[in-house]
Amino acid sequence: MSWIRRSGRSDRSTFDRAGIRQAPQRYPSGIRRVDATRSREHRGAVGIQVLGPLTVDGSGRLGPRDRVVLQALAVRQGRSVTADELTDALWGDAPPASARKNLQSCIVRLRRVLGTDAIETTADGYRLGAPADDVDAQRFEAQVSRARELLELGEADRVCFLLEQALRLWRGPAFADLDEWPPARREAGRLEELRRDAEELLLDAQLRGGRAREALARAHEMVRSAPLRERRWELLALAQYRTGAQGEALRTIRQLRAVLSRELGIDPAPEVVALEQSILRQDPALQHDEAPVAHPTCPWQGLQSYDVTEADRFFGREGEIEAGMAILDAQGLLALVGPSGSGKSSLMRAGIGARLRQRGTRVVTITPGRHPVQTLSALTASGSGDALLVDQAEELFTLCEDPDEARAFIDALAEEAPRRPVVVALRADHLADLTAYPAFSRLVERGLYLVGGLDEAGLRQAVVGPARQAGLILEPGLVDLLVTEVRDDPGALPLLSHALLETWKRREGSTLTVDGYRASGGIHDAVAQSAERLYAQVEPNLREALRDLVLRLLSPGTEGEPVRTRVPRRLIGTDAEHDRLIEMLVSARLVTSDEGVLEITHESLARAWPRLRGWLEDDVDGRRILHHLSSTADAWHTLGRPASELYRGVRLTRALDWWTTTGATLTAVERDFLEAGRAQADVEEQSAAARAREQARLISRLRQVLAVATVLLLLAVAGGGVALTQWDRAGDSADAAAAAEIEAVARRAGASALVTGDIDTSLLLAVAGVRMDPATGTHNSLLAAITKRPELVSSTPIEGDLPLSVDASADGRFVAVLDESHHLRLYDAESGELAGERRLGDPLVVWGPAFGRQLTFSPDGRWLAVARSANDRRPLALLTVPSLAPARPLRGLPPRGWQATDVTFSGDGSHLAAGFQGPSESEAAALVGAALVWDLERQAPPRRFGMDAGAIHPQVALDERGEVLFTSHPLTRHSVGTGLSRSLDPGGRHYIWSLDALRGGEAVIGIDDNTTRVFDGVSGRVRASYPTEGYVGSLRIAPDERRFIVTTLNQRDVQEWRLGHPDRPHREFAVDRGNANAVDYSADGTFLLATGRGGAALRKWDLTGERGYVRTVPTSSQRGGAFGVMAAGGERSVVLADFAWTVTDYREGSVGRIPPLFGYRHTYGAFHPDGRHFATTSDGEIRIWDADGEPTGQRTVLAGQRITEIDYTADGSRLAVSALDGTVTLLDGTTLEPVGTPVELGEPVSWVVARPDRRTAVVLLGGVEATGRFVVPNSGWAVVDLVGGVVVDRGELEMRYHQWLDVSPDGRYAAVGGGDNGDGALSGARGKVEVIDLSTGRRVAPAREWAGDQRSQVVFSPDGTQLLSSSPNGLVAVWDAATVTPVATLVGPEASVLTGAFLPDGRTARILDWGTGLAYDWDLSRESAVEFACRAVGRDLTSAEWTEHFGDLPFRETCPQ
Repeated sequence: MSWIRRSGRSDRSTFDRAGIRQAPQRYPSGIRRVDATRSREHRGAVGIQVLGPLTVDGSGRLGPRDRVVLQALAVRQGRSVTADELTDALWGDAPPASARKNLQSCIVRLRRVLGTDAIETTADGYRLGAPADDVDAQRFEAQVSRARELLELGEADRVCFLLEQALRLWRGPAFADLDEWPPARREAGRLEELRRDAEELLLDAQLRGGRAREALARAHEMVRSAPLRERRWELLALAQYRTGAQGEALRTIRQLRAVLSRELGIDPAPEVVALEQSILRQDPALQHDEAPVAHPTCPWQGLQSYDVTEADRFFGREGEIEAGMAILDAQGLLALVGPSGSGKSSLMRAGIGARLRQRGTRVVTITPGRHPVQTLSALTASGSGDALLVDQAEELFTLCEDPDEARAFIDALAEEAPRRPVVVALRADHLADLTAYPAFSRLVERGLYLVGGLDEAGLRQAVVGPARQAGLILEPGLVDLLVTEVRDDPGALPLLSHALLETWKRREGSTLTVDGYRASGGIHDAVAQSAERLYAQVEPNLREALRDLVLRLLSPGTEGEPVRTRVPRRLIGTDAEHDRLIEMLVSARLVTSDEGVLEITHESLARAWPRLRGWLEDDVDGRRILHHLSSTADAWHTLGRPASELYRGVRLTRALDWWTTTGATLTAVERDFLEAGRAQADVEEQSAAARAREQARLISRLRQVLAVATVLLLLAVAGGGVALTQWDRAGDSADAAAAAEIEAVARRAGASALVTGDIDTSLLLAVAGVRMDPATGTHNSLLAAITKRPELVSSTPIEGDLPLSVDASADGRFVAVLDESHHLRLYDAESGELAGERRLGDPLVVWGPAFGRQLTFSPDGRWLAVARSANDRRPLALLTVPSLAPARPLRGLPPRGWQATDVTFSGDGSHLAAGFQGPSESEAAALVGAALVWDLERQAPPRRFGMDAGAIHPQVALDERGEVLFTSHPLTRHSVGTGLSRSLDPGGRHYIWSLDALRGGEAVIGIDDNTTRVFDGVSGRVRASYPTEGYVGSLRIAPDERRFIVTTLNQRDVQEWRLGHPDRPHREFAVDRGNANAVDYSADGTFLLATGRGGAALRKWDLTGERGYVRTVPTSSQRGGAFGVMAAGGERSVVLADFAWTVTDYREGSVGRIPPLFGYRHTYGAFHPDGRHFATTSDGEIRIWDADGEPTGQRTVLAGQRITEIDYTADGSRLAVSALDGTVTLLDGTTLEPVGTPVELGEPVSWVVARPDRRTAVVLLGGVEATGRFVVPNSGWAVVDLVGGVVVDRGELEMRYHQWLDVSPDGRYAAVGGGDNGDGALSGARGKVEVIDLSTGRRVAPAREWAGDQRSQVVFSPDGTQLLSSSPNGLVAVWDAATVTPVATLVGPEASVLTGAFLPDGRTARILDWGTGLAYDWDLSRESAVEFACRAVGRDLTSAEWTEHFGDLPFRETCPQ
């Protein structure tokens, strides 16, 4: 795009054939640091070309006179050309009488083509206002000048590059249409001479750069074209000499002497004579080494790692390679562990792997992926001594969904280590995950090598080595700049490599330059710039497909972190559009494609590309749903699409809800899979309803038959009793049919509640379903409806039209609402009752969003400043609270037709400021702006400041005492006392709305280009930026000024940020229909107040997490880890991370950390009932710690044993201990000395739980083998007497694999959690719960499946009547213990990894997300869920809504108000 399309308003848009203005087709802005470079690149080539026939980019054909005028203006680029001179250029000495008018017509036509700002009118003529580099003659001259400077600096290679570019600009004689105009002839002659100088300069640079053979042909041509230019002969002779033709060089000089003598009668210049003498004596100074030929491909890999075959280009790791080989030779296994981006894969492949290959060892490289055991098939064709390289081993924990398969893979690695060299590359944050595999973790411990960032010397080698090898030149300073920017970031190596790749693309000849590096975006922006360039090249209608494609290649990890995923190409899409997108990604080196499998080149792309970060943060749960859906649908299709593999129940509902809500792009197979699931569900539901209706019809007929029979039987007294009995049975059957129909309707209401996007409808239907049929299914639907919008806590009906603005008084007493008709209503914040109302002007609805505050309370709550309607004679009112009577007249207000666009008080309430916009008096249809400040303690006129209203309403902000006013467009600081103003944005870079002052005016915050920015209140410097996806409509600051909320216009998405934390929002959620500006913090900052239901309700949204239905526990530690357990009673929890324990006491809010212990560890430990002590194990050692994580000194070692589990008795006096060898022991809880007689069971014992009698315990047998691995099925349960040393009872379990054990408080029942498949829920396997009656040794009921996975934990309630199961797949369920049936199931916040327990009251479950360390309380009663939902929705179903959803069913109150 040339400057012509950028200059002038009329050229910023295009027009269709009907003359309708269309949006310009350009790359989308929004990422500031990328935009600057992208817009430069988008600008494209030169606009006006005069070095040859005149051309203007995109202009079509210019008329002859227009061409002359434009060239005449270009002759004096940047200077004025008089009208007489232009007339002379057009007509010479015979101008027509209408010359002036014709000239003006030419100017008008040129402006129409070039833009209104392209040609400026001066006092005596016209001036071409194009930037210098947009006219090719000016650009040519600048490049030649730059080339001279570089040649002086010895950078011959860059000089060649610049001059070759500059000479390519010439297409013929300059100013070809002005050959008769003297100024143009002089300028053309000057440029022609400069061109000849440039040719000679290029020849000189080629010779200095060692390119003599290339220069030779050019030198011959140049001598022929200008035989009297001595410099050309001199350069030809030097080129001949350097190419070995000494005789030819001397002959050339003799020819020059003859030509000069014959044509001019002179001798050659002294420089030529000196050259001749140097050639004759073969002066060594004339020689110059041939320049190395630069390799045509880039020597740096970009985001890709180096492979075994690329070791020759792998530099900077020589020391690490030697150290790694030493460990590998000594231990047989080398574990390369380091953070993402530290270069583990390259070190393993191009370093260790290449070194092994040099030794003659064959190398086999694999990555685990989703099915790691399958990758081991690569070893079948290998020899016993071949090396095995396992890259990205963290995929065992992030992609593999089958724990048994992961364990089998790790066991196989442990078995291969003695037979062959094994090298494993593992991300450091997954090192702790290896502790679950003791044998392999010990191998890793011996072969561990921590991979960090390169030191400075290594970084220099990584840059200089490949450059030298490829024949490239690095501009001085570039290496220092690269090293400085990357040396403190150990994960930035792929970013460094990509920045070098992008700099190579911008090289000047063979030279990589600092300017090229900066243009690439540098270390931290080069990836984003490359990705944004690709995004801009994609047509707008395909960008959603691109987003979907990239997101499919990044799975969400356990904590939501992006994990690279290899995805078969067939799961992405095989149409032409997807093929083209894939090829674009591969060409940009952002994605690799190998054997039909796609993969993100490096996970650092997710960190370095802001747009992708935003995509990833948008919908973590949705991405989990998509990745599970993709693999499940593919398996369904592969198996022939059987109905048995379709989604059902909650999973189907969640997937359909996500698809309906987001409109995500799915493949044909995925769409077919969901549609088939939906159809199957409809069929099943219709079948159930049909059965109920058929039963009802049969019963109706039976009633009719029996009625007739009754009449007949009444005639026969002997048969009367029989008829009456049949009548009663018919009535009972009819009631049952009616109940069945109600149940079907209730279930349908619950299902509808999950798929509707409307808040009110979802909650009301869910409540209605529970009220009709209070069963498990409807209860679960209600819980799911509540957790869809967990932040919503209450709704209060309000009156009026759609609200424009909402404000809460600082004292917490009132909430003011101003609607579109400018009707003001004041509500009591506590009761929600209307406290006052007032109309402010005519009910004139203003179309379009209002960006500023339309109303605001004074800090003391006495006054309310409100914008009146736009056509009112006084655009602003100051009212008294709560009467809403006028407080005092505001002097100096603008006249009718002006509109108040933003109002604010100073922090101390002494001053009021408002922004206004209104019609200009001097220019029709134009708007102007102003800001007024009133001193409310005096009756003086306001201080007025002029403003440029621009396209967005003027915004204002005051400091604490009203001494300083800040205004927008541009950001300006005004002194209220003196009236002086100073721009804080002289360049006009920022266009701000929703302006507010922070810390009394020390800083200013506002929305700029959909990014919240904090500016220094004195200098205007940007202190911080908080980017937001979407069109931001409002900004509100929390009362404590530590947080702020932004709301988008269309989706009304809310983001709350913590000031000083610009990396990501603190929380995000969406409020429902309404104006983005109609939101505000509550007085204490704990709620967001927002109008909803299209303006019919004022809703409260919880910002603390402590007031929702599932409430955050305030004393949560927020320290996550790899595993966690909530202790019995829910008052304490433990989280394991990095071999250490974090113990949290929720009563005291204390957190203790127990240091890492190494060795065999199967149990998480045991809480002492006193809550002040915690027991841990390692191998056969037991230690006791206090609540602060300090050792108490209590310690014992069970010699020769490896402890699997420990458990205190209810009073803490005894400690039961189980071991791998099958021994179960009872210890004194204080001294840890043995008590009683150990029991030898003869097989591994994996679990033990003490019973309340202080002598017996329940154990689970099997599940682990002698090595401690979870690879074998269980072999049952047993009750052991640890005092008498005997087995009391034993039995079998129905499930194959057990994972958890608990005993009821009375000791009668044992509950076991586990499953049959050794698999997690993410791959479709389901967990089971089994309850054993220990008094009889029998199961209470068959083992029950549930939606959690088999790693679930299960615990009894305090009274033993209920069970709580919690699962790592984010589900928690309450069960009836007597029947082993689930009563309610809850989806945890953000699909967490959960553990839970009952609180002592038995009515509340406390749930811990061990991934984040956050704990939540869940009130288990169905009544509380109904009460909460009704309070959240704040209304009942209307008769019309009831009929719409329930048809002819009689109306019932759902949420009576």
